[in-house]
Amino acid sequence: MVDQGTVLIVDDDEAFARIVVAPPFSRRWHLEFAFNVPQAHESLDHLTDLKMAIVDLDLPGGQSFGPSLPGGFGFDVAARVRAKAPQCWVVILTGHLLPHLVNQAHRLGAEFLHKENCLENLSLLADRLLTRGCPSDERAAEFLDYLQWRFALSPRQVEIASLAIRGLENSEIATQLGITCNTLKRHVRLLLSKCGAPTLRALARSYYSQAEMTGGGARQVQAAPRN
Repeated sequence: MVDQGTVLIVDDDEAFARIVVAPPFSRRWHLEFAFNVPQAHESLDHLTDLKMAIVDLDLPGGQSFGPSLPGGFGFDVAARVRAKAPQCWVVILTGHLLPHLVNQAHRLGAEFLHKENCLENLSLLADRLLTRGCPSDERAAEFLDYLQWRFALSPRQVEIASLAIRGLENSEIATQLGITCNTLKRHVRLLLSKCGAPTLRALARSYYSQAEMTGGGARQVQAAPRN
């Protein structure tokens, strides 16, 4: 069932945009595609119900984008999205995993997503968009309470689960908790073993799937199924 609102996908690789990026969003939102900067601006001129913009950095323009440059045409498009629709979720998508690009995306208030093996992250973004990416409410509290009760989680494991459903990566969770990545791995291994989930992302998806099934007002929650 298509939800109200549009997801704008801006990528110069049409096959990648339609085959890889679009599927997680196609059943819930209207999709609009732009394959260069002028098309992106044309879309932004008429869209009034934009929920998310997924923007590739390497867009055709006056010169080829290089990761050593201070910016890219994708950033120009992302900046216009942010100015036109401040509540819209902006995602920077690129094959260049470099700190200054990540920092520039964050300065725009945008998510940063690496193209390599991005399908699982795109699916999680779609789940987060469905509930507006705001799990810090009663639904999340009930979900975490259930996990703690059902699987006898420690306070640290509950903290990790809470950060996971917010979409944080492992490195970000470790930083947030002030622990090393190796220490986090030990906590995560035990957490996943208790809950029967293969990964933290799978555990997070079980929260968003439950929120979708209950229309965002879950009273009874279930953890990830055991394999």
